[in-house]
Amino acid sequence: FEQSNMYLILAAIVIIVVHVLYQRKKKHLPKGYRKFDPQPPHQKRRDPTRFAYRESFVPDDIDYVVIGSGVGGLMTAGLLSKVGKRCVVLEQHYVTGGTTHCFAEHGFNFDTGLHYVGKIRKHKFLLDLVSSEECCEWEKVGTEEDGFAFDEIILGDGPENRFIYRSGKENIIQDFKERFPEDIAGIEKFFDLVDQVIDNSDIYWNGKLLPHFVNQILYKFVGNSYRKLAEKTLQQVLDECVPYNPKLQAFLAAQFGDHGKQPNQATFAMHAAVLSHYYEGAYYPIGGPQVISKCIVPTIEKTGGRVFVRAKVDEILIDTASGFAYGVRMENGEEIRARNVISSAGIVNTYNKLISEDVSKTLRLPTPQLASGQAHICCYVGLNGTVEELGIKPRNLWCLPCARVNYDLNRMCEDFESDPFKYPGIAFISFPSAKDPVVLEEHPEKTTCCIITVGDYEWFEAWKDEKTGNRGEDYDTYKNRFKDMLIYELLKHHPEVEGKIEYVEIGSPLSSEFYLDAPGGSSYGADQTIERYATVDPIYRPYTPINNLFLSGQDVAGPGIAGAIGGGIIGAHAALGYNMYDLIVCNRNLITDILNLDEE
Repeated sequence: FEQSNMYLILAAIVIIVVHVLYQRKKKHLPKGYRKFDPQPPHQKRRDPTRFAYRESFVPDDIDYVVIGSGVGGLMTAGLLSKVGKRCVVLEQHYVTGGTTHCFAEHGFNFDTGLHYVGKIRKHKFLLDLVSSEECCEWEKVGTEEDGFAFDEIILGDGPENRFIYRSGKENIIQDFKERFPEDIAGIEKFFDLVDQVIDNSDIYWNGKLLPHFVNQILYKFVGNSYRKLAEKTLQQVLDECVPYNPKLQAFLAAQFGDHGKQPNQATFAMHAAVLSHYYEGAYYPIGGPQVISKCIVPTIEKTGGRVFVRAKVDEILIDTASGFAYGVRMENGEEIRARNVISSAGIVNTYNKLISEDVSKTLRLPTPQLASGQAHICCYVGLNGTVEELGIKPRNLWCLPCARVNYDLNRMCEDFESDPFKYPGIAFISFPSAKDPVVLEEHPEKTTCCIITVGDYEWFEAWKDEKTGNRGEDYDTYKNRFKDMLIYELLKHHPEVEGKIEYVEIGSPLSSEFYLDAPGGSSYGADQTIERYATVDPIYRPYTPINNLFLSGQDVAGPGIAGAIGGGIIGAHAALGYNMYDLIVCNRNLITDILNLDEE
């Protein structure tokens, strides 16, 4: 009897092993895939990103309603459309794209939120996967002569207070070593820790698709290397690696604006992700960031889906008896029914604005009180003259005047936030025209500039209930003080543009709140806290307590376009039901399954 049981156990083990090996070798098609006949665009139009909502245009038999057309929402809808699902994307703004949208004024075309992208091979591949026949092409920032420099850091006056980030991990490290030969060991240690974060980060991101208790166990033990570094601030790591060189610390931490947390508040894990993101250099979309959504919208339309603008969602429809989401109610009261709902509008908006208070109380849903990420003030400047005439280079300028406080970036930020007019100077200066060959060719005499600085929502909160575009003279006067400050920074670093300024417009955090429905005017969604990355809080997962309601976008992953793309992919996996068996046993995922589909 015991021998028979032993044979049965061995047979079961063999069967399981064979099954696993077969599943891991097998080429899977996407979960939920169904064949479809490609549909033509809803109507012939030059710009598919500005198709206004009308109830009569809403298709029948909708698989997914996606709230929000930022890169995260479009990525999710694009992936779902590739497997034959019909999606309707709803955007409250007058144009799709979220912070990748562009606007034109006085003959100038301005970008709004995407200023450069790294890891281009990975991100171009992912965006191309959900694009139509026309894919977004990318121009490398910088020139061959300057080593494709993409960021110039300015800590104060004089060349000794400048450092240039150029393409190539080895180049960046070598430049630091040559500049600071007395700290070579510390520089190597710092970049080794950056690599340690990146090499061990998959457990954090992929764990969002596993059962929460499994994710907790894996993150505590398997993800120990990543977690320990995520628990540290950027400042702590700088103090460990180069404790006696504040200028070197400032140069290493200078790109903190890309995640919005000063060094003594930022998790080292996020800064490591930003720093390594540009190891291969930086790129800019040819034709401007709006091209990204123009390429994805036709993919969504091929399955009979639609992408609507001026389509503000008032409420997610939820059946409290079954706990299922079944559609949305629009601001005008019209309802759109669907089998599933995906919110790419952010965690706070989803739980606290789009789900009614009665439903939330009945189902005992969380009402997250998450702090908003960093908000900004953006100054858009139109210049008369060519890039060559104005002496402008494609690289970005990070103006961080910390030399006056012994290169202490934290003190610099705290001084600025206490009184931005007494301690001015923090600015990110970018020239989209210099990065985009299409603009250089089509509008050679028009040069655009975007200047960004930190802008706390509280500074403008007194005017939040006033009408956009007409908030009153006091608001305009206050906002113009920032405009004058930022123009001063532009002229300080580019005196040759004086007398060439034709157009200036400035947007406050209230602008982001209105146009992007961003809580607190945040540029990066929910705040990039240490706790967010050092733990596996279920609030940041793509799943919700509501059946058939999923989350997507920056809040599911991280800040910026890379985070939005990642959050879009995670959201699509969750919506299609990819689980631990698929990801671990079968070693499959939605991206490879779609590639298998293309081979078929």
